[in-house]
Amino acid sequence: SNSKNSHESRISILAMNLQMMGNLWGALGEKEKQRSHYLEAVKLGESINNGKVIFLGYSSFAGLLPPDSAILCTNKALKFAEASGYRRTGGPLLRLAYAYAGKKMWDSAFVFAQKSIAINKADNYLRSLVSSYAGVSLLYGRQNNKDSCLYYAKKALEIARITGLAGNLLEAYKSLSNANQLNNKTDSSFKYEQLSYKLNDSLKNVRIGYLKKYQKFS
Repeated sequence: SNSKNSHESRISILAMNLQMMGNLWGALGEKEKQRSHYLEAVKLGESINNGKVIFLGYSSFAGLLPPDSAILCTNKALKFAEASGYRRTGGPLLRLAYAYAGKKMWDSAFVFAQKSIAINKADNYLRSLVSSYAGVSLLYGRQNNKDSCLYYAKKALEIARITGLAGNLLEAYKSLSNANQLNNKTDSSFKYEQLSYKLNDSLKNVRIGYLKKYQKFS
C-alpha cells in the first residue's frame, strides 16, 4: 500500500542520514558516536527489511572491528547486498583486504583489493575507485614494494582529479605523501603532506558545519 511504502521510504531516509552522520562523527574522531549511529541505521534497516540499508550499516560498522570480526561482519553485509541486488560493494571488498592484511594473509588481501578495483571500474564508480587505488598503494607500502606503492598512489590522484571531490583529493594526497616518503622522495612527500593538511582543515570545518545543522533539525 501507499502508506506502507511511504513509511518504509521515511525510515530508509532516516537510516541513510544516520549512516552519513556516523561517517561525519568518525571523520571527527568520535568513535563511540560513529559506532552507535551505524548500529542504529542497521536496526532501522532490519525493521523494514531493507537489504541495502542493512548492508551499508554493517559494512561501515565492520570498519571499527578487529580483523576476524571485521571479516565476519563484512561478509554478512555482502550477503545483504547480493540479496538486494546492490552492486556498490567496492568499499567493503577493500575492507576485507585490510582485514586479511591485518592477519598477514597477503594473498587474500590482494585478491580482495583487486576485486574492489574491478567492481568500481566496471560500474564507473570513481569516488570509490580512488579509495581502492589508495588502499592497494597502502598494502604494497606495507610490503615495502616501493614501485607499486607509488604507482597506485598516482592512480588514486589521477581519478581524484577527475571526481574533483575534496574527500577523494585528501585521500590521494595522503597516499602520495606516504608513497613518496617510502621512495625517499622527501620534497614530494612534504608537498603532498602540506596539501593534505590544508585540505583536511577546510574539510573539518565543513563537517562541523554539517553536524551543527543536523543537530539543529534532529
